[in-house]
Amino acid sequence: METRKILVEIPTRVYEQCQDLVQAEVFADIEQLLRQVIITGVAELLPLLQPTKKERNHRESEECQLIIEEMQAMMKARGGIGKTSEEILEKLRNTRREIWEKEYAPYLRQQ
Repeated sequence: METRKILVEIPTRVYEQCQDLVQAEVFADIEQLLRQVIITGVAELLPLLQPTKKERNHRESEECQLIIEEMQAMMKARGGIGKTSEEILEKLRNTRREIWEKEYAPYLRQQ
């Protein structure tokens, strides 16, 4: 494991308590104690970096909004957004007429 040396200043009272833990043989030396405390402390702080439920919901909401905007842009490009009801109905009638002419009218003409 790669390590880095740093200088840490701690209050005298904390240092004395660290020495008490070393003398009680809880830790081999103050360096080991501080290393363990720092590692444990950082591990306990890491969950604070995780997004909260509110932040996740907000992010998901933003993602959904982007998807909706992309879909609206695609629909608009295909001519499906920004039209009046009459224009939409006219488009449906034309589509129905085209399908009729292509699919069904030839069979009726053969008879």
